[in-house]
Amino acid sequence: MNATVPDKVLELPRLILRKDRVPQRPKPSGFLPHYHAPLADALVVAAKSHFLDRKRKIVLSNDDLDLLWDCLWQSASVAQQGGETKRMTFADFTAASQALAQHQSQILPRLDTEGMTKFDRFFAPSIFLKFVPDDDGTVGVHEYFNYVLRKVSLMQARLDLAHYDHDNDGHLTEDELQSYVEDLIPTLKLESLNKSVYPYYLCSAVSKFMFYLDPLKRGKVSIQKILLSPILTELFELREPNLPDDMVKTNWFSDFYSIKIYGQYLSLDTDGNGMLSRSELAKFNNGTLTDVYLDRVFEERQIRIGHLDYKAFVELILAIENPQSPQSITYQFKLLDVDQKGYLDEFTLKFLFKDVVAKMTSFGHEPVIVEDVVNEIFDMANPEKPNRITLDDMLKCGVGGTITTILTDCREERIRANLGAQVPLSAAQPNGDRARVAAVLIPILVDPDTDEPHVVLTQRALTLRTHAGEVAFPGVRLMLSIILFVGRMDEGDADVVDTALREAEEEIGLPRAAVRVLSIHNPVISLHRLHVTPVCGLIDLSHPSLRDRWQTASDGERQPRKTASATLLAALAFNPAEVACVFTAPLHRFLQAENHTEQVFPNPDAGAPPGSVWRAHRFTHVDELGRRFIVWGLTAQMLVEFATLALARVPEFDRIPDTQRPQMLNLQTDGSSAAVSAPPVAGPRI
Repeated sequence: MNATVPDKVLELPRLILRKDRVPQRPKPSGFLPHYHAPLADALVVAAKSHFLDRKRKIVLSNDDLDLLWDCLWQSASVAQQGGETKRMTFADFTAASQALAQHQSQILPRLDTEGMTKFDRFFAPSIFLKFVPDDDGTVGVHEYFNYVLRKVSLMQARLDLAHYDHDNDGHLTEDELQSYVEDLIPTLKLESLNKSVYPYYLCSAVSKFMFYLDPLKRGKVSIQKILLSPILTELFELREPNLPDDMVKTNWFSDFYSIKIYGQYLSLDTDGNGMLSRSELAKFNNGTLTDVYLDRVFEERQIRIGHLDYKAFVELILAIENPQSPQSITYQFKLLDVDQKGYLDEFTLKFLFKDVVAKMTSFGHEPVIVEDVVNEIFDMANPEKPNRITLDDMLKCGVGGTITTILTDCREERIRANLGAQVPLSAAQPNGDRARVAAVLIPILVDPDTDEPHVVLTQRALTLRTHAGEVAFPGVRLMLSIILFVGRMDEGDADVVDTALREAEEEIGLPRAAVRVLSIHNPVISLHRLHVTPVCGLIDLSHPSLRDRWQTASDGERQPRKTASATLLAALAFNPAEVACVFTAPLHRFLQAENHTEQVFPNPDAGAPPGSVWRAHRFTHVDELGRRFIVWGLTAQMLVEFATLALARVPEFDRIPDTQRPQMLNLQTDGSSAAVSAPPVAGPRI
């Protein structure tokens, strides 16, 4: 008996079907309902742990590395230096791989789904091609083994860091990074670090990672960035058992450096409240930071009204101690942009540097001319828009850190260094004045056809605000408010020779390895009492660093140009925003009366008689391309003196009397100084 089904009952399934057809938001892969969240977390943790354990099994252990070294050394067939070093051909490379595979097959199972052993990934042909083989097609055993060590170290560090990545997004937050560093402490050389200081140590350690690797302040850092940064390498240096003391003292993560920073903070915190007020921070660096800069620090970095915490203080130290890093320039630029316009204009620069000058004056230092400094800053920054210096301009110019230091710190040694000066020679100065020291390279190129020595010179770019188009020696720059071209010493320069070679290499790409230093001459005293040491260097065109740059001829072989000068100029590289051109001139030209005149200008010495003048040589030179140059001032004077000495010839024109030109300064061994009328040092003849 068939019962009649009511229409309402038949309608119900249709409604259900229609409801099922309504589009639903797709659930993510691996989704578990919220009431299974503990299970989901447990599964994620277990899966991650299993994954990391599998990866750790294929990382080479110390025993594996010892085995690798033995196989490489036994397989290498090319011995050098009496057997102390070895090189291997590709056949040796393959033989070492086979020996390792045979050894592992006997004691270990294969470790991954692709049937690869621990060592196979390091023996692909592409790995061999990563190195530049010698002419005989061999690769150094030490070079290859060090490559494997670096890769293994990175793999191990990657697994260790991943353990602290709790949300598995490939990044570490500050807290996660702090946990990682805290667990590393027992393995680091930190004997002098008391446990009570651990929180401050962790703060300073993590702050360096975040300062350099998280410039956008997102609060987390990519694990890949951590692995590729030198910061992690610096931290791992403290694992070395016999780390030299000089490296310990310069390592940011060492106990020495951490205690030093913490001690500075405690000494500034006079009220003992654990934070720094504006007046307390003003004593930092002996009170040399400008008032405008301190105001901006508290506007941007204060944690509580009028106070900075330890983390903000550490970031400030990082910015000040590493001024040339992009992160420091970015940090400082934000503070210098007082109106938050996104650029620094002439008004802002004058406003900032006037505060520097006021601070210098309060310390009894000799101030510099604000307008000259501002003009030179624009030349140094070389902005895309003539009257606006943006952050991009500061990062691209290569001297952004120098600019920020000039505008924020009135320390005399910093100002003088950035203005082209150097450590004062208090024991070797006329009248006890503090002089400034610089170095200049006089590069000599000998024409192989005529044996005629030529000097290499540069012309400043015509677009610069100061001394546009003037001639100087390579690498010699006009530094703020000094009417003279000089190459300043950096802190890393070993001596004036190092300064001269470095400056020339940086400006025109002249490799220091291709320059053989012939002589170092007595310093010249400039108009502004700057000690400039001339360093004579002979350029070797046959040196590989220059020979490899010669342009390729049509037959595919590298050939020199028609003249030695043309060959050299083809091998050099310079920034056209700073240097208009590089040219050469025969050295004897600066002893000839032809195209020689004199310039006269007032003697700037405060003790000079009224109306006394200084005279300067001036030469007009036309090079082999028909370009006309004016060589004058200290550059011309140094060329006259050097040519007289090197060529053993007397100038055809009258030499300027000692009383009317900057004198040569003879620095005696006892530290005294004596002015002499002629160069007393006879360097090697060219």
